[in-house]
Amino acid sequence: MNSEDRQALISICIPVFNDWTAVNLLLHEIGRLAEMHPWIVDVVIVNDGSTEMRGDTIAMPIPGINSVKVIELSRNLGHQRAITIGLCHINSEPPPDAIVVMDGDGEDSPEGMTTLTSEFLNSDRSKMIFAKRSRRKEGALFLAFYQLYKFLYRLFTGHKIEFGNFSVCDIAHVRKLVCVSEIWNTYPAAVLKARIPMRLIPIEKAKRLDGSSKMNFPALIVHGLGAISVFADIIGARALIASAITGILLLLIFIAGLALNLFVNLPEWVLYSSVFFIILLINVFFLSLFFAFITLQGRNVANFIPIRDYKYFISRIIKIEEPGFD
Repeated sequence: MNSEDRQALISICIPVFNDWTAVNLLLHEIGRLAEMHPWIVDVVIVNDGSTEMRGDTIAMPIPGINSVKVIELSRNLGHQRAITIGLCHINSEPPPDAIVVMDGDGEDSPEGMTTLTSEFLNSDRSKMIFAKRSRRKEGALFLAFYQLYKFLYRLFTGHKIEFGNFSVCDIAHVRKLVCVSEIWNTYPAAVLKARIPMRLIPIEKAKRLDGSSKMNFPALIVHGLGAISVFADIIGARALIASAITGILLLLIFIAGLALNLFVNLPEWVLYSSVFFIILLINVFFLSLFFAFITLQGRNVANFIPIRDYKYFISRIIKIEEPGFD
């Protein structure tokens, strides 16, 4: 029996910062497409400290959508933390059949959402399903830095990063993620850290439904560094190994140079340079060792646990039942 032959409960988590017009358009499009499927769609909007709240932006009923909740955060926490709080809230509710994470500006398209959700519901649901961008629409400079970021991510962590937040998963996956401290930094990296199996489906990035992106270049750098920092223990170990191997190779070259100097008079600067680089690498080795120990020692400290601590950041939860909200 096809899993879509019965009504499936779908929870959609959407973090929002000032994109209320886009969210309104997005919800109506999601509802239109959801009506073509046997789904009951509940939407959880996480208001990440918006400064441009508009009471007439969202109004129920929206055909195809069963309910809309707005979780208002006490302050702006950032995109990834808003997602985390939304998932923690969904985890506290009756378990849905599928949980969707998507942006509210329309770049994660409703058509892509229905594709990912249908694929997930018709699978064994053991793997999270992520959208892999088949084509990006950003400028050349952004794409160049994005490729550099992917290279550095693979170099430092040993993982390929080819996906973002746009995804569908099961409540069992969420229950794992809300216990992973690293999700407070980045949702995709936390999935890799938790070693949750996944499948990628090519989905083209859509155009924004309204307004312009709130993400600037410094914020992108912070986001990238946050994603890499999730694997600080691996980075420390890799730096330690790399500095040790390089130091040993330089030491062997220095010894070979001394042996060669018995037969051929090498310039003094060659030997002095070798000594300098060996001393430098010894310092790098001990710094890497110190960093690795500090990182590993941090495992003994009680970290932020999302499922335990997320409620401290919620100001109020509003269920949209009448047109608009205060």
